[in-house]
Amino acid sequence: MNKKVLCLMLAFVLAVSFFCTSKEAFAKNVTDSDYPNYGMNDDDGFGTDDEDEEDEEDDDSLFDLDPDEDIEMYGHRGYSGAYLENSIPSIVGAAQASFDGIEIDIWESQNGDIMVFHDYNTKRFCKRNTYIWKVNKKNRKNYLMSDSKGKGIVIPTLDEVLSVAKDNDLKVLCHIKTYKKYTLTSRGVDKIVNTIQKYKMQKNTVIFTSKKSDLKPFVNKGVRIGIVAGQYERSTINSHIRWLVKNGGDTLIISSSLTMRDDDYGEDLVDMCHRNGIQIGTYNTMDQDEYNYLKKINVDFAMTNNPYR
Repeated sequence: MNKKVLCLMLAFVLAVSFFCTSKEAFAKNVTDSDYPNYGMNDDDGFGTDDEDEEDEEDDDSLFDLDPDEDIEMYGHRGYSGAYLENSIPSIVGAAQASFDGIEIDIWESQNGDIMVFHDYNTKRFCKRNTYIWKVNKKNRKNYLMSDSKGKGIVIPTLDEVLSVAKDNDLKVLCHIKTYKKYTLTSRGVDKIVNTIQKYKMQKNTVIFTSKKSDLKPFVNKGVRIGIVAGQYERSTINSHIRWLVKNGGDTLIISSSLTMRDDDYGEDLVDMCHRNGIQIGTYNTMDQDEYNYLKKINVDFAMTNNPYR
């Protein structure tokens, strides 16, 4: 091997050695701040650890049934036994009377406001009669409500009711009301969902009605849903339970507490609901005996005009 070749080989070895030494020194001294992130994260851009934790929280169930929890008491249209129904005073009164929650009725107005009222027209409580969907936040001063329990009370909006409920730690059952062909629009659905989210009441508010077609727009919207059922054959009730399970619902309401004494209902129906992660409650409970019976068979909640404990 001549002298020229030896020199070339020696130069190559020295170059490789220098490169490796420099690379190692660079790796020891470089910091995260030496390179911009350019929008990418350590997990290849699929979100930060904090974002992953938030996603896990978002995936949490809105409702976790506790069948051992004591029966809850919901004020039917607020504390309607003492205050004008579906009014702000009835909501505040329910909180003061130690109700666990309230049941209200909601309509979509023609302008998109969500009004809290039971009937499809105003004649039962207002001097001026019109369809409730023609009443909104702007013109409601023309339709003040009055009865023996209150005078000159405005028809509230869902936003106002949820604000009071949130402040008073009340759960809310929202009954979607429709009349013939007058039903909720997609705008109304979004307004209801957004209002619930505004007050962070997703876990403490249930949207319910007897019509599955009116509930379908709320499926997978991040709110809780439920069905109210009349005195049907047990097979029909079972189909409601299957629908709730399939569509992420969690609440079954029986329209009369007396129905729960029927052979096809009672403890067997309560057990079936609980096995499927569904809470079960009843509409208007009329007296203390009915309430005590519901408590005995482990019903989750009862709606009442007056508080029973």
